[in-house]
Amino acid sequence: MDAPDPSPLDFDLRLRLAADRVLRAVTLRRQAKVAVLASAALSIVAAVQPGLLPPDLIVLKDLLNVGAISSLLQDVAAGDKLTDEQIAARMAATLPLNRLDELAIGQRDLLRALTSQDTWRQQMLRLQKEDIETGARLLAAFAPLPGDLAAIQASLAQTATREQLDDLTRLIKEHVLPLQTQRVPPVPLQLPPAATHFTGRAPELAALLAALQPGRIVTLYGPGGIGKTALSAEALRALLAEQNPPPTPPEGRGAGLPLPPGEGWGEGVRLPLPLGEGWGEGVRLPLPLGEGWGEGLPPRFPGGVLFHTFYGRPAAAEAAADFARAYGLDPNPDPFAALGAALRGRVALLILDGAEEADDLHQLLARRDRCGVLITSRKRADVVDVGIEVERLPLDKALELLWVMAHPAGPFLGPDPLAAPEPLPAPDPLPNPLPEGEGAGPWEGEAAREICELVGNLPLALRLAGAYLFQHDEKPAEYRAWLRASTLAALDFGQRRDKSVPVLMAKSVAQLSDAGRAALGVAGCLALTPFDVAPMAAALAVDERAARRALGELVNYELLRRPAERYETTHALVYAYARDRLPVEPPALRRLGAYYNSLARTESAKGLPGYQRLDPERGHILALLPRLAAAGEWATANRLVWAVHSWLGIQGYPRDRIGALEVGLAAAQALNDQYDQAAHLGHLGNAYADLGQVARAIGQYDEALEIYREIGDRHNEGVWLGNLGLAYADLGQVERAIELYEAALAVAREIGDRRGEGQRLGNLGIAYRNLGQVERAIELYEAALAVAREIGDRRGEGADLGNMGNAYADLGQVERAIEVYEAALAVAREIGDRRGEGNHLGNLGNAYLDLGQVERAIEQYEAALAVAREIGDRRGEGNRLGNLGIAYRNLGQVERAIELYEAALAVAREVGDRRGEGNHLYNRALALEKLARPDQAIESMAAALAAYESIDAPTMAAKAREELARLRGAAG
Repeated sequence: MDAPDPSPLDFDLRLRLAADRVLRAVTLRRQAKVAVLASAALSIVAAVQPGLLPPDLIVLKDLLNVGAISSLLQDVAAGDKLTDEQIAARMAATLPLNRLDELAIGQRDLLRALTSQDTWRQQMLRLQKEDIETGARLLAAFAPLPGDLAAIQASLAQTATREQLDDLTRLIKEHVLPLQTQRVPPVPLQLPPAATHFTGRAPELAALLAALQPGRIVTLYGPGGIGKTALSAEALRALLAEQNPPPTPPEGRGAGLPLPPGEGWGEGVRLPLPLGEGWGEGVRLPLPLGEGWGEGLPPRFPGGVLFHTFYGRPAAAEAAADFARAYGLDPNPDPFAALGAALRGRVALLILDGAEEADDLHQLLARRDRCGVLITSRKRADVVDVGIEVERLPLDKALELLWVMAHPAGPFLGPDPLAAPEPLPAPDPLPNPLPEGEGAGPWEGEAAREICELVGNLPLALRLAGAYLFQHDEKPAEYRAWLRASTLAALDFGQRRDKSVPVLMAKSVAQLSDAGRAALGVAGCLALTPFDVAPMAAALAVDERAARRALGELVNYELLRRPAERYETTHALVYAYARDRLPVEPPALRRLGAYYNSLARTESAKGLPGYQRLDPERGHILALLPRLAAAGEWATANRLVWAVHSWLGIQGYPRDRIGALEVGLAAAQALNDQYDQAAHLGHLGNAYADLGQVARAIGQYDEALEIYREIGDRHNEGVWLGNLGLAYADLGQVERAIELYEAALAVAREIGDRRGEGQRLGNLGIAYRNLGQVERAIELYEAALAVAREIGDRRGEGADLGNMGNAYADLGQVERAIEVYEAALAVAREIGDRRGEGNHLGNLGNAYLDLGQVERAIEQYEAALAVAREIGDRRGEGNRLGNLGIAYRNLGQVERAIELYEAALAVAREVGDRRGEGNHLYNRALALEKLARPDQAIESMAAALAAYESIDAPTMAAKAREELARLRGAAG
């Protein structure tokens, strides 16, 4: 008798499990490009009904060859015996790998859109299995949720029917989805650069591995070039290979103290992953995580690994901002607060390289929470908890390193023995021995030993010396003779460690070709991060093939390395030598500036894909600008600033934007270009405003305005009058803001700038509403609306309608407000303004709540919440969760309200929204009071007060202080 066909539900589950199998096969085969695209394609095929795809994703469905992937999934689901290799090969043949960059850029938005359409089905995938455990797992998952499951509990113990699944769907939508406040955040894996050959650090490595624990700060200290960064890289390699990490306390900062037997993490770490980014409920490391497809995460630090070097980038605020971005948080305006939010509750490892250059190391360390910290520094004073001195290599290991660098293809032959009480221990065997019969000849023991002594057994110096010996096929005795004649011979052993690198660098550089020397000088103009061959070719005025030859020469001398497609200097000391001692001809600087100018303009025009292409070049551009200024190449510098400042602002790099604009301002002054001076001053004001430094922004705006008036530029005079008004409004000086808006309005009308006129009318409306003059505000909104409609400014029309609705709501004319909000919502949907759509839906929810129509308000809030999640508006998501909490509290469902307040609170903390955090804590406290939990209510209200006081919100702080006193009094 034939087996019955599987039900549609069974087959759907099999198809999803097949998708997990395919993604696992691709990832375990370390096919990074395939895995990136497969994740997106499988999400379409296995997670979403094709009929639900929005039009803008249909093209991606075709481009990703979804039909062929569906066929592969059906084969796997049907039980075909395919190996991982076969599955990975079929997937690779199906995907357009030559379009990786184009598709990978849109993957996150794609997955977000897909997830938002069918979230409940993905949630069920995470809960269901094909066997008898299905019912039990579902019951366990939903047991803590409110809602009556008694009606379906008995049958769930066996097999769920479609009717039962409908009930589950309802429960998921009502109780699970509102709690899904975020996708699993990214987990960064940023590793320090590894040395070409690592040897001789077994004691230090063992001590470091024992010391590295959550909550503990470990400092490697020693002179430059001694191998601190290389040791940290080797420690990370060892941590990544760990299977049974030493257990550590789950709470507090007494990190590193062992737990009793049987406590801890066990065999490894399981991380839950959303569908499309992993498989099933969780997976054993290694995983493709962080900023690439690495080897997984060290189990001791499941929260990720973050690396920052202060060489060339000494600002601790930059490190904080980079770390916050690595977890998907906006670091502005306060990167340290954002870092604190990013690390809260995580057990990550922060690696801070070159801490002696840091301007404020304490600020970073104060935000570490339970994270471990590994510091490298040339100063013993930077030791905080545990200090490990990295000393010179033992002689046998120094000889081994020198040999390996001088004979990269051969085995290490022990040195000729010298008379000594004890012979040197035999070195560890090295890989890649020469074939039998191809001996390398005797290693000159005396000469090699003296080379090691003359350079202080410094690993970096030994690498440089060994590379030189190899390139010139020079005998150690010849190199020793040169060293004896150098200044190093007159120094003691400790001084040689400090002085040897510049001396050896000079010898290597003297042997470079003209192209190689010029290439090293150009590398010193860039940042201490990997760079591409293209800017080098542009600076040298050669094709890329010739540029690669010059860069290859530097690699041979151990001055650069090429771990992947891009090149990087081997050490901060090499970089400092190139930057400070190798001149770069002005034409080369101009060509390098022109290259980045063209690249920035071309890529910025592409929007997000272009911005992502530019991001690896950001450090190089910022390093080049002061070099151009120092060389007096003002015109090139000014053009480059114009090319990059908007991109830096849009992408949320206000500090970098300020640095660039300051160079631009100096250039404009040197060129006596008043227009550019005023423009750069105004843009500096915008950047300071983005950082919340409003008073400083006003100073920049005032200077810009003065110049524009001097040169008679009426249009920009009106623009910056308006910006001054916005700044004063931010300071709460509304009357002064109105004066400036009216002056800007007069200018706009005088020169016929209708768009500017509409904007200023809207600004005035907001100002008068803030003063409580709501009828006057409505008049101004109506005038602004008339201008927007006249010139076809649909976005402005929607904004003016939304503002007008707020004003009618203030007057208690809620039905009229709803009419206006509906009109604004229609405009937003017509023009595709998703953020505006979410705002108007939220306002509609507020209006219905004011009318007492709480269920209708909840519908609007849920729709607004869905929009916020779809577009990644985390702040808006938190606001809508808070609105929902208020609505459920009004329905008397106080427990549900508290759940939503806590979800909103988690989002506010993640994005660094201290005002939102205070609001949600305040509302949570009132809800806890209703449940007769006075101690928790007092704690929540006290936290709300602290949040308000931290941002100088006196009105809300006063309310919280009053409520806190009342709660304490009631509690006795």
